[in-house]
Amino acid sequence: MADGAIWHVNGTLTVGSSTSGTTARLSIFNHSKLDAAAVSVTQRGVLQITDAVYAGAVTVSGGRITGNGTVGSLSVSGGGMVDPKDFFTRSVAALNVTGDVEMGAGSVFQFDITAATGTAGTDWDLLTVGNQLTFSSTTGDPFTLQLLGSPGDFDPDQSYRWDFITANTVVGFDGDAVAIDLTGFYNSYTGVFSVIQDDGTITLVYTAAAIPEPATYAELFGLVVLGFAFWRRKENA
Repeated sequence: MADGAIWHVNGTLTVGSSTSGTTARLSIFNHSKLDAAAVSVTQRGVLQITDAVYAGAVTVSGGRITGNGTVGSLSVSGGGMVDPKDFFTRSVAALNVTGDVEMGAGSVFQFDITAATGTAGTDWDLLTVGNQLTFSSTTGDPFTLQLLGSPGDFDPDQSYRWDFITANTVVGFDGDAVAIDLTGFYNSYTGVFSVIQDDGTITLVYTAAAIPEPATYAELFGLVVLGFAFWRRKENA
């Protein structure tokens, strides 16, 4: 939709394609307006919100919502993806929801990161939720965080925390019903990634592998020396 355009739809607008290899895209830019009761983004469908506001409900199942704009409410399931992204820079952004968000079974969050330290929404993606965030994913059909990027300041021996969803309240979060896809993260690492809830914030945590203290190395070396001496004593007995 071009700037200044107004599109009136009776009922629910569906964005999707039944043809393999074909993508249906609805783009809403600033100053344009979509007047529809709801938007349903289905298989091979993309809803792009760029510097614009759609006050209605958005359901994403098999499709994708992307951009840095604002929607009224959001429900994601069945392979549906949330992908905050600046349309013009093709980089990280903050996508905003004024009401409730549900991350259902099979929902996906594409999480781009350009810097390991910095600000959410500027250096890594952010979804802001004005009211309640509900997780209804399961261990068999989890919520998946797809980590993408190769931040130049990432140090594998340093621990990090990246807040990627903020909400007024969070209901139903279960760390066992979360999967982390690291195939698009190109930095070397030796630590462990996890997703946690801290009150109204969902955070990706990188915990660096423990590095033994010098005293530990000394103790290990001492044990090796003692063991060798004991073995020599037995050999000479």
